[in-house]
Amino acid sequence: TYGDTLGLTDALELHLLGITAKGEQADVIYVDVKEYDNAYSIKGHYKVKGEIVTVNGRLFIGKKPTGKKFKVIGKKADVPELAGRILEKALEGLE
Repeated sequence: TYGDTLGLTDALELHLLGITAKGEQADVIYVDVKEYDNAYSIKGHYKVKGEIVTVNGRLFIGKKPTGKKFKVIGKKADVPELAGRILEKALEGLE
């Protein structure tokens, strides 16, 4: 399908909210807005084959791609873990 059937977007949002909740110690601050100039966003798509999920994505700043394209493979049954790995992979190279 073309939709987010696994709820991966919601899982990423929850993961980011958990990081943001650390306050001043947070490495990332998440703000739930659709468009924000010069903000980072993760865009991509995924395929589910049986119990395996393959995610292809890229980090953007504003509307411009930044960093490298990435691929994450995980289990359909563990979407929160997959979301954490996606964020980790997307942010590689920014530190």
